Amino acid sequence: MPATRESKVTLKSKDNQLFDVGHEVIRECKILLNVFEFASVSSEPVLVAVEGKYLQIAIEFLTTFQHDPPYNPPANANGQAPPPDDDNGVTFWANHSNADLEKVITVAEYLDAPRLIDYLCHVIWKRNKGSTVEQMAAFFDIKDRLTPADLAKLGVENADYTV
Repeated sequence: MPATRESKVTLKSKDNQLFDVGHEVIRECKILLNVFEFASVSSEPVLVAVEGKYLQIAIEFLTTFQHDPPYNPPANANGQAPPPDDDNGVTFWANHSNADLEKVITVAEYLDAPRLIDYLCHVIWKRNKGSTVEQMAAFFDIKDRLTPADLAKLGVENADYTV
């Protein structure tokens, strides 16, 4: 049975938090659309193996687009420009930490939510634009850094470049 505007489902996170979501979230997540397409939807919650805190953030983000037309990913949009800095999908992330972004992208991948993935990638790119390798390592919490001796073995003279 395909999802309709009246469709609703309860999601259960791996930490047992329950979230009632409607069509505005279901239509954005391929995994939830598949639940409606290929399974009989019951009153039982759908288990979503992600942390509730980050599932809640993803739901809040996707709900901001409830009145927008279906999402057309940039890869299929014939050279569509990236969203402007004042776009609701960009400003949504202003008060979220880098750690939040990292966790929510895992949720986005699990739910197969293209709009959420694309906006997260865009915001991560914006936050890292012009960063040095060290700044990017800090952003992504990368602890294992190559030593100067390791770099010399690889034939890298200067690892202090920017992206």
